Amino acid sequence: PTLALGNVDNVASDWGRNFDLNHSVTVTNAAANNVNVTYNVSWITDNNTMGTIAEGGMKWYNQTRSNLTVQKTTVKVDATSSTGSATNDSEIFLFNITRRNIDITSQPESTQSVGTDTTFWINASANDEHGEDLICKADLIREGVIIGNQTISNGNVNFSRIESIAGTFNFSVRFYNTSHYDNKSTSNSTVTVRGPTLALGNVDNVASDWGRDFNLNHSVTVTNAIANNVNVTYNVSWITDNNTMGTMLEDGMKWHNQTRSNLTVQEIAVKVDATSTTGSAINDSEIFLLNITRRNIDITSQPESTQSVGTDTTFWINASANDEHGEDLICKADLIREGVIIGNQTISNGNVNFSRIESTAGTFNFSVRFYNTSHYNNASTSNSTVTVHGPTLALGNVDNVASDWGRNFDLNHSVTVTNTIANNVNVTYNVSWITDNNNMGTIAKDGMKWHNQSRLNSTVQKITVKVDATSTTGSAINDSETFSINITRRDITITANPGSEQTVGVGDTFWINGSAKDEHNEAFIAKADLIKDGSIVNTTDVMNGNANFSTDESAAGIFNFSIRFYNTTHYDNKSTSNSTVTVRGPILTLDNVNDITRDWGKSFNLNHSVTVTNAAASNVNLTYNVSWILNYDTMGTIAQGGMRWHNQTLSNSTVQNITLRVDATSTTGSAINDTGKFQLNITRRNMEITSQPKPAQTFDPDTTFWINASARDEYGDILIGTAGLIKDGTIIESQDISSGNVNFSRTEPLAGTFNFSIRFYNLTHYNNASTSNSSVTINGPTLAISNITGITRDWGRNFNLNHSVTVANATATKMKVSYNVSWLTECTLGTVNKDATGWGNQTVSNSTVQRITVRVNANSTNTSTVNDTDTFKVNITKRDINITSSPPATNTVNPGKTFWLNATTQGEYAENFIGNATLVRDGIIVGTPKAVTDGNASFNRTESSTGTYKFSIRFYNLTYYFNASTDNSTVSVENPPSSSGGGSSGGIGTSDEPENVDETVVLRIYLQAGESSNYNFNNVVTSVDVTPDKTYGLVAAKIEVLKGRPSSITTDPPAGEIYKYVDVFVGTSGWSKDKFSSSVINFQVPATWFEENNIDPATVTLYRHHDGKWKLLKTTMTGQAGGHYQYSSPTPGFSTFMVLGQVEGSSDGEPAAATAFGTVAEPTPTPETTSDKGIPGFGIMLGIIGVLIAVYSRKK
Repeated sequence: PTLALGNVDNVASDWGRNFDLNHSVTVTNAAANNVNVTYNVSWITDNNTMGTIAEGGMKWYNQTRSNLTVQKTTVKVDATSSTGSATNDSEIFLFNITRRNIDITSQPESTQSVGTDTTFWINASANDEHGEDLICKADLIREGVIIGNQTISNGNVNFSRIESIAGTFNFSVRFYNTSHYDNKSTSNSTVTVRGPTLALGNVDNVASDWGRDFNLNHSVTVTNAIANNVNVTYNVSWITDNNTMGTMLEDGMKWHNQTRSNLTVQEIAVKVDATSTTGSAINDSEIFLLNITRRNIDITSQPESTQSVGTDTTFWINASANDEHGEDLICKADLIREGVIIGNQTISNGNVNFSRIESTAGTFNFSVRFYNTSHYNNASTSNSTVTVHGPTLALGNVDNVASDWGRNFDLNHSVTVTNTIANNVNVTYNVSWITDNNNMGTIAKDGMKWHNQSRLNSTVQKITVKVDATSTTGSAINDSETFSINITRRDITITANPGSEQTVGVGDTFWINGSAKDEHNEAFIAKADLIKDGSIVNTTDVMNGNANFSTDESAAGIFNFSIRFYNTTHYDNKSTSNSTVTVRGPILTLDNVNDITRDWGKSFNLNHSVTVTNAAASNVNLTYNVSWILNYDTMGTIAQGGMRWHNQTLSNSTVQNITLRVDATSTTGSAINDTGKFQLNITRRNMEITSQPKPAQTFDPDTTFWINASARDEYGDILIGTAGLIKDGTIIESQDISSGNVNFSRTEPLAGTFNFSIRFYNLTHYNNASTSNSSVTINGPTLAISNITGITRDWGRNFNLNHSVTVANATATKMKVSYNVSWLTECTLGTVNKDATGWGNQTVSNSTVQRITVRVNANSTNTSTVNDTDTFKVNITKRDINITSSPPATNTVNPGKTFWLNATTQGEYAENFIGNATLVRDGIIVGTPKAVTDGNASFNRTESSTGTYKFSIRFYNLTYYFNASTDNSTVSVENPPSSSGGGSSGGIGTSDEPENVDETVVLRIYLQAGESSNYNFNNVVTSVDVTPDKTYGLVAAKIEVLKGRPSSITTDPPAGEIYKYVDVFVGTSGWSKDKFSSSVINFQVPATWFEENNIDPATVTLYRHHDGKWKLLKTTMTGQAGGHYQYSSPTPGFSTFMVLGQVEGSSDGEPAAATAFGTVAEPTPTPETTSDKGIPGFGIMLGIIGVLIAVYSRKK
């Protein structure tokens, strides 16, 4: 008889509620008496006995249970019978005792309005979902934070609350019992607490020089109620008095002006707080920047521009400076000579006087730098060019010298004196072997004397010699020059070569003779090498220039001899021509040496021949280079022109590939021997299969059968080796064989069809050989698994492991299906008939993201059954994250102001998302990631720089979810409109003659009060530097490189060569007037222009066309880079400019300044002065301030 449990369903019920454990028992095949039903959990105590159930009969078993514990457990139901032969059954279902719901029956008031320090109530009620007594706790929540708690037993809760500060607050009540209920919260009650509000306004940034008074101006406005005694405080220690404003009416406003003087140069953030003695007031706080700047030093008196003095004569460098505000100037002053500080004074009245003496003649640039690093910006005077007169010595006619060692050479040079008389001029050298220094005596002004010095040197070397001309007159300007002395090796001249050709016999003496001499015909002392075919074979000393070598050759052949004369210290090597010497003798020639391939153990012939030419050769021998060829044959005498064969038969038993060398030698020492090489390849033999196993056999399980075969050596020799039995490609047994025959016996316990074969092998001497297959069929039932499909499912979601098992050939009883993973339990299919199919469906939930291979095994208790195994993939994937709300698409804030970015999300199955969130700014993660426990993420952010930024929030849980990001929120950070009255200029001046414009460059930058700003054009005009008096916002500047002089300008330019005309505009036409405390034009001129036009770079000046005239601007050469000379000119305004230079030597133009960088070109006309301060004023260009934009356009 068989018992089958049925109708077993999963159960879900709230805690404390009755539920039914329903199931039925069916009996097949026979009567079953007293069927019992049992459970595997302790709290189900009574087991019902069903009594007798007839064949084909079914009885129900309903059990009602109540349970008070929230839990999720697996319940197993077993049906058993007192009839021992019955096949019992077991089923499993899931029992889920869930939490109850809490129903909100009364919400708190949706809105309330109260005064500060006034009591108000937050009340609410809730019920058990089944109408039973609700025993739980309640939290009072204010703005998301728990601030109160009560235990309740009747479902009602009442919270009283007082708020001392005005504002708007959201309150709610949360009911909870973590053991038996799901939490439930009420809706919000929005409570408005009324009270006065203080608002700070009119707080502006302040910039002031140190020690100057400034105002900390701001106002306080009161709304909603009266506020008494409003205080204003600051966050810096040196602002000590805090003003009390007294009583202020609702909507009233009072100003607080505080004047402060500060002696420290600094930039500091000052915070202003408005507070009230009325505790309920909403206070305010604002921040502004206080910038205490250094003062300027104004140069009031420059040193003399030029001075001319004699050597050792005192001269003065004097200057004066003032504090820009007319106060006492206390600072230091440096005297600078050619860019180097050489003196220093402390001054208290603004005046400084430096005295100076120069002992050496020359031209020197002096300037004075006033400085006080604590409170002032440095200021330097213009240069004072001082010319110091004195005699000058000039070395000339210094040429490099090249001479052979030991040969005399002249150190020729001249000395010229200019400016005055120089007495006793000396000439000295920097090398020890030039010992005498000549005293030239008196040389008259503009006079010149020669100094010729002959020297003999015996060391080959290359040396640098410095010549110094000095005078006993200390004020003379001396001179120094350098030249190279190259002492070279001498040449060797071959005077006699050896004979070009000689012919001798073996062992005969012959001579190789040669002669050489010094190129200057002096005594020649050297060595000589005898060289044979490129190799030195003998050496001798040479005293008189002759070298004679005698030698002989023991072997016949043709040889090239030469002699090399050398002295590595003083001579370059020299070799004679070749002497070709032919030595006659017999020659042996090996021939007919061929490669050999042969199987191991088989004889082979080492055949080759020897031929003799030129003479008789006796007793020719042949030898080999391998140890296992022991006997070598002597051929005896071979006549000239004769040839003999040498055949050697050998047998070798080692498989190998080897190179053999054959040497032919003769007992005649003068014979030329020979060597030949060939390859000897000893290969493996083949095996030949002479008898195959039966091609097909059929047996029952556990019955012995045979797999037999035979093989032989390919040459009929005895075959000694090993045989392996192979089953379905795998060796399962092996035997040693000596007669070529092999017999394997075998039994198979399981049904199936198997392929057997035999492989014969001897790895040392034979190639392997295998028989054909013998197909052996073992009768018996066969199990086949099918319908296996790969599964993909998100984590935590149920899935089915569906498959079927089919039986063929015979009946299989108690079929089992098992898996290779621990979290799948074994399933038994029971009896499956022949050709029948049984299904195994298993539902599984898995919470680990993984990709795993699951193997299904079907097996039977019938040992002769052919079981089956199949594999499928279970892919537990991550879930998606669904964004439910993103940050706002756009937002506009001021620099330094905090703004928020919020977003919410949930899992793809609407579950609560738990993970992390990061804030992403322009594609880069910023800030610290935050943990997300309820699907919500909130980030606050401040940006100090103006600009446009794209923010998003990325949610992630690397274990269980794919990442998800919100839509971008575009945040524009913009400065507030300027309150300085300055305004910006987005427009730009334009040329009246566009056809005359060769190239245009336009830039826009933000102009901030008191800050130096640079328009970098990188053109003829490299940059324009301006310092605005006020903040004007975004202002455009443009340069136009012109093709020629504008037709609107009729004034002729000054004399000189014109490089370029350029229009320069800042803002619209005329806008820049009186708006900048300083403005400078930086420009460059290519070096090629000076070369092509014979222009002195120091004469370049910049002119501005203004009021119908060309006005000269002070022009300074600032450097040289990239093939250009660079200049700088301050300008009082912007219009059309001209770059002008003077032709070298021209008397028509204006005088040129010094050529050193940093000097100023100041022709006779008075330069146009630049203004110190401007007058603010221009309209505001709305919507642009805060973004630095560079617009670069070119017109060609």
